Amino acid sequence: QGKYDLHTDYILKAISIYELVNAKPKQAAAYASLGYSIKRRNLPKALSYMQKGETLAEHQKLEFELRAIYDNYGVLKEMQNDNDSALFFYNKGLALKEKGKDSLGIPYSLSHIAGIYAIKKKYADAKSNYDRALNIRKIRNDRIGMAENYQNLGELYFLQGKYKDAISYYNQSL
Repeated sequence: QGKYDLHTDYILKAISIYELVNAKPKQAAAYASLGYSIKRRNLPKALSYMQKGETLAEHQKLEFELRAIYDNYGVLKEMQNDNDSALFFYNKGLALKEKGKDSLGIPYSLSHIAGIYAIKKKYADAKSNYDRALNIRKIRNDRIGMAENYQNLGELYFLQGKYKDAISYYNQSL
């Protein structure tokens, strides 16, 4: 509804309640969620909230929450054009997802990592990560994820000027 300030106020109230009842996992996740939700309106504040969530989750060793926090922190770093830091956080998230055998989350991390490699023009590294993500999604029969991966592969080939291959992947995405 566009009531962003009200949204922020309610999340901050929830964070206060989580702190009062010592619900550290929910508190860490709420800080990170707030940071991610305001990324396009106030990136510095988004990074601050994300860091609060990350710090709390790390101190509490909340590996489940850190899976998403690291990925989303990577997105914020990517928005800052700090691609090395984004890659660092995406890899941290991937490591936790692999440790937890998170077959739903692993392809997201792999796709984020591939995107950074594409930005860096490391196309072979990007392709191998996109392919790995796609294979996991095929095993899960995750058709939406597969469509996303085919689109990403189309973009990768488009960046390289390999338009015939790009069109083939775009068509598979459709």
